[in-house]
Amino acid sequence: MKQSGYSRTMKFVILMVVFVAVASRCEGVTSKFRRKLEATEDMPFDSDVFSVPDGYNAPQQSSILLQNRAQNRDICYPKL
Repeated sequence: MKQSGYSRTMKFVILMVVFVAVASRCEGVTSKFRRKLEATEDMPFDSDVFSVPDGYNAPQQSSILLQNRAQNRDICYPKL
């Protein structure tokens, strides 16, 4: 008994072409932000953000990256 219409392979090919066409229409949108071409002013080294924090043995880092065997990453922020 002969099937009428397209074969199974042809239906699959058409389905994949339609899928790729639809997927390519769902592209991400990028912003129009562009950096200035002229040089920006650097932050001075004597700024308060570079100073040693007050207190005994105060940490100078703002976050700690933890990673387990399952490659899950957690960022831990200290309580301020």
